[in-house]
Amino acid sequence: LRAANASSVLKAQLKVQYSDLSHFKLTAVFDPWAPIVDGHVITGQLIDSFAAGRFQKKPLMVGMNRDDASVLVYDSFTPITEKKYEAIVFGLFRLHTPAILSRYPP
Repeated sequence: LRAANASSVLKAQLKVQYSDLSHFKLTAVFDPWAPIVDGHVITGQLIDSFAAGRFQKKPLMVGMNRDDASVLVYDSFTPITEKKYEAIVFGLFRLHTPAILSRYPP
């Protein structure tokens, strides 16, 4: 990877990013990659760094847009069948699927 340029790495990542997506790995859509602690650039787990005060203390403005992440929601713009809805609920909630479906039926 050290010899690869950024463009080829990006192309390869985009090619495989969602190739293994299934109803049982739905959260991969929302967080396809995460930082790796390397001891140099990323020196520790994010939550540990925050707890220890090891972060840049700068003003931060936080906000949101109503539909900001709507394009990231799996199948958000196409209707799904009842069976597919149940598969998605099972993929997300496993053993709690019956309780979820009784409260939020298709």
